Amino acid sequence: MKKTMAYILSAGLLLGNLIACDNSAITPHDTHPADNSDTTAEVTMAETSAESETDASTSPTMYTAVEQLTEDKAVTAIQAIVHTELESMDMSQLPENYAAALMGVRDRIQTYEVLYRVDGCTVAAFISVPKDYTDNTRPLLIYNRGGNGNFGASSALEIALMAQLTDCVVIASQYRETKPGTGKDEFGGADVGDVTFWLDRVKDMGFVDTQRVYMVGVSRGGMQTCLALQADKDHVIRAVACISGVYDLAANFESREDMREMLTRRVGGTPTTAPEAYAARSAVTFAADLQTPLLLIHSKGDQQVDYSQATAFAEKLEQAGKSYHFITRETASHGLETIDEWKTIMDWLAQQ
Repeated sequence: MKKTMAYILSAGLLLGNLIACDNSAITPHDTHPADNSDTTAEVTMAETSAESETDASTSPTMYTAVEQLTEDKAVTAIQAIVHTELESMDMSQLPENYAAALMGVRDRIQTYEVLYRVDGCTVAAFISVPKDYTDNTRPLLIYNRGGNGNFGASSALEIALMAQLTDCVVIASQYRETKPGTGKDEFGGADVGDVTFWLDRVKDMGFVDTQRVYMVGVSRGGMQTCLALQADKDHVIRAVACISGVYDLAANFESREDMREMLTRRVGGTPTTAPEAYAARSAVTFAADLQTPLLLIHSKGDQQVDYSQATAFAEKLEQAGKSYHFITRETASHGLETIDEWKTIMDWLAQQ
């Protein structure tokens, strides 16, 4: 039982604060590298030249499978993943819904680790797909994780579970710097390009429904999602959901003393010395520019990102006449509370 639950906890499946950013019980710096060595095994490796950059896609035809992304010169490697730990799990020791979801991952989900180049940096992402994804196009869900650097990195099993629960093609960038990536995570700076990289390639993915492209961000990933919306001039994204999102980075600096050193280092100063950088990362300052429907989910007792950030952002959206829906939770949760919350999220996204 302990071993089984440890696997789930390591994948971030039970509580949102295990998959989101900057848990106050853990120093929010780069001292917690993601370790997927016990959850994955290499099956195949396809490598291409790493000389090209983000805009170097020269494919003359539509990609019909994930493996074909290696034809994009900005994609340097694709590795298939096997969740070998699922074979040894005692599913009878788990809640029924978790056991069913994990068995679904084992039976019908394929996951890949993809390395790609943006701004001269190597960036890692997981892509999880239902095994029959080439037979019928699926919605594309782009997931933006919380954390910074190696802290809060997604696991392959976490992303595979999302694909199982949503029946989507799921792409989850780890952002630059996160191993095995290179470069510097600027916490909403140039690293936003690691997310928009995939928006530029949606039209070439013959295995996704380009009319159903969604984005979900948790904690810092909520900030990342809003910044990606701001950059989405072609309106590729149909709708988004932000859970426990950061919408005012200067307010986070003030309320989270334990984050101040990290933010100063990554953003390039404090709200006093670099106010423009903090404002540029804060959706409360550009809410009126957003054209995409937003679902906001936030807990009143959230200790990582204060509930007032969500209410302030919602007020800005209301004043600007934007399309949004705000779900308040009467709890202290940060991030997703349970896997059942995915149904609420996907039902709302599908209605937009």
